[in-house]
Amino acid sequence: MLKKVIDVKEAKEQILFSFPMILTNVFYNLIPMISVMFAGHFGELPLAGSTLANSWATVTGYAFMLGLSGALETLCGQGFGSSLYNMLGIYLQASCMISFLQAQSAVFPLVILSIVPLLLHCGLNYVLVHFTTLGFKGPAVATSASFWLSVIILITYVSFANKFEHTWKGLSTESFLHVFSNLKLALPSAAMVCFEYWAFEILVLLAGLMADSEATTSLMAICTRVSNLLGAGKPSQAKSAMGVTIKLSILLAMLISLALGLGRYIWGSFFSDNASIIKAFAALTPWICLSILLDSIQGVLSGVCRGCGWQHFAVFINLGTFYFIGMPIAYLTAFKFNLHVKGLWIGLICGLTVQSASLFLITRFHKWTALDISSRGNENSVRAEPVQIKLGIKHGLCLIQNHKEWRILRNVSVKALRDEQNEGMRGLPSQSWDPGLEIEVPFEQRPVNEYSSLKEASLYSWAELSPPSFFQRLGGMWLTTFTILGMPVAAASFNPSKEPLRFLLASGTGTLFLVSLIVLRIYLGWSYVGDRLLSAVVPYEESGWYDGQMWVKPPEVLARDRLLGSYKVKPVIKMLKQTLVGTGALLVSGVLLFIFATPVQNYFQAIFTTKDISQEISSTNVDTKFNMRYTKISSTIRVI
Repeated sequence: MLKKVIDVKEAKEQILFSFPMILTNVFYNLIPMISVMFAGHFGELPLAGSTLANSWATVTGYAFMLGLSGALETLCGQGFGSSLYNMLGIYLQASCMISFLQAQSAVFPLVILSIVPLLLHCGLNYVLVHFTTLGFKGPAVATSASFWLSVIILITYVSFANKFEHTWKGLSTESFLHVFSNLKLALPSAAMVCFEYWAFEILVLLAGLMADSEATTSLMAICTRVSNLLGAGKPSQAKSAMGVTIKLSILLAMLISLALGLGRYIWGSFFSDNASIIKAFAALTPWICLSILLDSIQGVLSGVCRGCGWQHFAVFINLGTFYFIGMPIAYLTAFKFNLHVKGLWIGLICGLTVQSASLFLITRFHKWTALDISSRGNENSVRAEPVQIKLGIKHGLCLIQNHKEWRILRNVSVKALRDEQNEGMRGLPSQSWDPGLEIEVPFEQRPVNEYSSLKEASLYSWAELSPPSFFQRLGGMWLTTFTILGMPVAAASFNPSKEPLRFLLASGTGTLFLVSLIVLRIYLGWSYVGDRLLSAVVPYEESGWYDGQMWVKPPEVLARDRLLGSYKVKPVIKMLKQTLVGTGALLVSGVLLFIFATPVQNYFQAIFTTKDISQEISSTNVDTKFNMRYTKISSTIRVI
């Protein structure tokens, strides 16, 4: 009977993977929540203040950084599944740590590494609250310290664990080459997460506009924190067999809702001793349970969208459902219909409902190729049997063998040249060869065409100029930026007449920093094209989003590209490196001068001030003597 409802084998595999991630998410979410609990027992105002501070931190930092890490779920997953182990370390340097471990299924160490800072956090909170004078500021200090401790523990583990020797090769400048390709996935992922998180936090801010704002903000914050914490238990990371994952997530959400309903008076007491707040929280419990159920569904669907590179769809869905549907309904029901906090939660539920439905339609009807998803035990499962592919290489065959199952989004397919003539040498009829007939790589993504486009681009073309002309243009750019932007901005901070040295250093160094960023961007562009010209295997994007296609260059194409890379691009890269070193040295010198500008300027000011004071004292003494003599003469005349 159970097998008809759910694939038991698939469910077991997903639970074994997702349960450690559930614990990890809960442990990390508990760190700020425990701080709110400690702060809440100082009173309603500290509880409201600490929750608003948490909301502000989420809005301005946590949500964005968490969203940026979403790119690793796609990139590291593909790299690990394709045995491109060294790329995981490169992607890690361009993003962050937890998804790096998760993508390699290193989930059990994450549980241990997350519970250690949580336990220390509890003790640190107690010490700072009860044995210091920090008061309700103590939990905030404890939260910051615990998060930094988590980072240090994770970095230490990845750096010294033998398990990651094949994926973590240490720091490398190659990571800069992948920043922009990483941001292509990371920025939509960040926007996707931010729109969702910000909607929750805006509800807390709206609660502060109501009458008795301390109580309503505290109540709304408690509801938000509890729903977020319990919602962190959704197994949204198991992306394969989406139907099984959704069923498991709904089952888990129902169990959580049951526990929340039975202990509705207990949960509120963790945050506040105020009986009215605890009672109001208990009354909102049914709405919280419904939101947890909807959030568990959208969490799975959002995970699938992140893994498949569909973040650009999810961004617009989250924007529309939360800000054009959820927020207006929340405002109307809370302020116009006087439902107060309950109205805010109703608006959130409406947004979650439309969001879940929209994401389901996307995942249901969007085209899924065999390389996009693999569901073990279903008709769509894909296995790569040992294969032999001709790659159009004149002097032999290249064999590609893969005995592993292709998992969801962990594949990099290798595009081969199809045999047409001359034993697979496409584009090489007889003795003639036309470079324009290179395989099915899009025209604009062929390295030689990327090189031509780079030479024609406005700023990038400067790098091919002679060094005097190049530096002359950089100097002109610096002078223009210094006049138009640097001086006005510096004048707003430092008075040119009173602090001329700091004014000049600030404007000059700031402008030089902007110019250095432009040179760095030029360097990255040329370095990227140079690597693609020199490489024998070139990745490209067939569908417009990262789909992991690889092109193995024929010998003639490789020879031509390497000539261009060695004799045209490498000298440019060398000059740009020297320029970056020079601008870096100037920046360091400018910063050091700026640091020591204050004592030097104060020294000269002290000298001139001392002279002025001595002159004033001497003139004052003269005036005093004159006044004394004048007084004596006046008194003598009066006596006479």
